[in-house]
Amino acid sequence: TPNELIQFVDGKQTGVLARGDVQAHGGNPSALFDDPMIVRLDIGSGGEWAGSNQQPGEMRVAYVRTSK
Repeated sequence: TPNELIQFVDGKQTGVLARGDVQAHGGNPSALFDDPMIVRLDIGSGGEWAGSNQQPGEMRVAYVRTSK
């Protein structure tokens, strides 16, 4: 919505990010709510912050739906 990003996985709501929450933490809500976005699906893991935990994996995606 214009004021919330809502994430669903398998039909279940898994996250909400409100425009006001971004602003309250000193972020720029325009970057998330007003600028164009792309959807990126990724199963990457590891990196400096996570340590060396690279695992083989597979992601199967039946569909991705976005709404405006």
